[in-house]
Amino acid sequence: MLAVDQDALGAGGRRVATIGAIDVIQKPLEDGGMAVGFFNRGDIPHTITVKFDRIGLGGRQLFRDLWRQTDAGVFEKELQVTVQPHDVMLYRTSAAP
Repeated sequence: MLAVDQDALGAGGRRVATIGAIDVIQKPLEDGGMAVGFFNRGDIPHTITVKFDRIGLGGRQLFRDLWRQTDAGVFEKELQVTVQPHDVMLYRTSAAP
């Protein structure tokens, strides 16, 4: 988390989409990766499908869950996430081979 906050590129995060009660925030990183956050403002869990071209990603992407410190997997074109009420999911993406 600190590495994302203190990334040398110095870019801020920005909202790139709102899907129902979910805000999607992205922040470009110095090494070409991206931090992507999903914020549920609602009172119930929400499952959304995020198309990569809508949030500035392309090709195969490795998603790493920054809260759990585990790889969530490699995805291509879209990612489906379920975010609990008033919760946040935060990933770091990088191009996958």
